[in-house]
Amino acid sequence: MQRRKLLIGNEWVDAPETITVRSPHTGEVVGEVAKAGPAEMERAVQAAVRGFEETRKLSSIRRCANSAEPAPARSGSEMP
Repeated sequence: MQRRKLLIGNEWVDAPETITVRSPHTGEVVGEVAKAGPAEMERAVQAAVRGFEETRKLSSIRRCANSAEPAPARSGSEMP
């Protein structure tokens, strides 16, 4: 089974588990997604707090400008 990853703090990390996703209409398996455990949740919360601390230092105008900038394009090979 292919390992699924979580994006935490702008870094892809292995997930300890996965969740099987099924179609609610047919019950057919349509994919798998990463499931974070307690350690990954704590790491994600810490990354969010760091991001908030950095963002709150910016003026509202700069925050708006940052959110209006398009994200860089990614190819499928860049994602785990």
